[in-house]
Amino acid sequence: MSLWELHARRFVRWVRMIGPGLIVVLAAAAAAVLLYLLVAEHRPWIAAALALLIPLRLHAVRRDLRLVRQLCRRPRLHLAAEYLAVAAPCLLVLLLHRAWLPAAALTVAAAAVALFPQPHAPVYAGRIVRIARLGYSPEWTAGLRRRPVASALLGIGVLLCALMPYLGFPALYLAALCCANLYTRNESLELLLLPEKSPARLLTAKIRTACRNYFLLAAPFALLAALLHPEGLWLAALWAPLSALLLVYCVLAKYAVYDPAAPEAAASTASMLGLVGFIVWPLLPVTLAMLVSHALRAEKNLNRYLYDYD
Repeated sequence: MSLWELHARRFVRWVRMIGPGLIVVLAAAAAAVLLYLLVAEHRPWIAAALALLIPLRLHAVRRDLRLVRQLCRRPRLHLAAEYLAVAAPCLLVLLLHRAWLPAAALTVAAAAVALFPQPHAPVYAGRIVRIARLGYSPEWTAGLRRRPVASALLGIGVLLCALMPYLGFPALYLAALCCANLYTRNESLELLLLPEKSPARLLTAKIRTACRNYFLLAAPFALLAALLHPEGLWLAALWAPLSALLLVYCVLAKYAVYDPAAPEAAASTASMLGLVGFIVWPLLPVTLAMLVSHALRAEKNLNRYLYDYD
């Protein structure tokens, strides 16, 4: 018996269990379909986002992933086919309304749900997020493994924004602001000593890795936004330097107050408030002054632990 036949039998059994309540279910489904048709006609991007919630929810609550991996030679390909089948009615509605870009985005995003780890399956997440792919960065590896669903949803949000005029690069900048959360925890002293670098060299390597990871992950979205909407390409001139500056600030703010005995307290309140300058740009000079201060304090603070490597 194939998995498709198994799903069909489960559906038939579910219908039989409902009994007379099937009329109520069908009435509610008809109302939902009419509402969706109305939304798709006037707001196709919202309709695509609503349709994506179905495979996302299905993937989050399903308990047969182990069975799928045992029965299928390519389990992720099978899951992608399932989620595309679930999203197919909504996709058909978008195509009938000639909403080509929302339909394409929904197709890609629904298939990509198969790559998402479940919240209760960290091993599944670990297979995707390998430390070597992230420049051996403990911040990025731990952050993405700890919040796989949030990371995936952020990626989907940036993808949808990249498909719309003038929203791609601002969305990427907001994603850079979200990356500040990766630098709110202190790694252990053993991890800090592992590279065997002096404070200045370690900070340089940390900044280089942060920029590498962010811009490599952002590059496909930036390229898509530039190709689809070249009229908004001037926003890239603001996005790239500000995002790089933001990542530099986050790294220096973390190590200015680094303490291996307090893993949860990586940055002071004043340091985090300095991020406001990246949102309210008139305050950016204050943030830049704080950045210089953090750089001096970070090198001095790390010298307490890395004095053997000077």
